[in-house]
Amino acid sequence: PGAKFSGAELTGARFWGADLSDADFSGAKIEAADFTGARIYGADFSGVIGATHEQFAKACGDAATRLPDGVAPPACAGS
Repeated sequence: PGAKFSGAELTGARFWGADLSDADFSGAKIEAADFTGARIYGADFSGVIGATHEQFAKACGDAATRLPDGVAPPACAGS
């Protein structure tokens, strides 16, 4: 299991290049958080507050990554 951020206040957090595989962000507030280069394979972002497609566009995810409605699954940057 990954890190537990469920319900956390993460506004403006920088997760640059972090390995967040299988992390639980469900219900967290992630407005303006930066996931550039982060590995979010299998991570759960269901019910997060403040998510945008741009936040995840340069992250690495897969089919198991759970993102909120309206946020496209990210492909790995540079691949």
